Amino acid sequence: MGRRSTADVDDGDDVSTPKTYRWHRPNGDEVEGDLDAVMEAGSRHIEEDEEPFEVVRGDWYSHPNLSRERALRVFEGVLTERLDIGEFVHVDDAKGNRVFRCKRVASPAQYLNPLRDCVNLMALRQDMGVDYKVTQDSPIYAIGPGKITNYRKTSGWPRHAKGDGLGSYVAYRFTDGPARDKYIYLAENITLNPALEMGSKVDAETMIATLHPQIANCEMGWADPDGDGALALAFNEYNEGDRMAAGDNFSKFMVALGVPAGQLEGREISGTLPSEWPTRWGALV
Repeated sequence: MGRRSTADVDDGDDVSTPKTYRWHRPNGDEVEGDLDAVMEAGSRHIEEDEEPFEVVRGDWYSHPNLSRERALRVFEGVLTERLDIGEFVHVDDAKGNRVFRCKRVASPAQYLNPLRDCVNLMALRQDMGVDYKVTQDSPIYAIGPGKITNYRKTSGWPRHAKGDGLGSYVAYRFTDGPARDKYIYLAENITLNPALEMGSKVDAETMIATLHPQIANCEMGWADPDGDGALALAFNEYNEGDRMAAGDNFSKFMVALGVPAGQLEGREISGTLPSEWPTRWGALV
């Protein structure tokens, strides 16, 4: 299939949203920066004696036969108005050589839906957190910038597909954004990313674990800062089947990120949240 001009495309991205980009220096070093930084780097690579240029977004959309001045304007327009997180844009010279390439990445304090690539995602009940299920192995990402504080391939909490009690558990602490210094846990029938370990830094593009499509599925929620997230925040108040205040609050946090709400099942809320815990997540993320 041939490429179409980016002039035909408007994906409705909010140009006011802070954006971060990633590219490589000539020596191979990876760099991240804002629009000004990536445009400065691009202008050094896009030289007038290599005209005409072609600016290409992903695999499908392009602007060919551009002067240097026009190529820089189109390049900036794609970066600011049309480039999604994870998507590339590159510039080729008259000989077809790629002179510059960059990728939009999640901004350091930006939160994203951690279940965005899950297959047939369904939110189940609220309890200490929220239970989620899928129909195929699916990735779970970190929500935003953080640091792994607990990493247990076999945690004993509470079940695994084999019914052997060897479910996995991982927790991380947010290092920026509206949930800064709060802890998140993932548990149950998941396989942890083997590239991670205690102390690993994560962001909204980091895959934390793979969720498997069998009972006990996956539970996510707020973790207790005491013990660096080794237990759910509501653990000491919880009785099996309770709908906890921490689970209800976490469900609202996830809804603000675009995840379906956990099921109430007619249950009243039990337990309490720590004082000054955020409640209006929709206005914060």
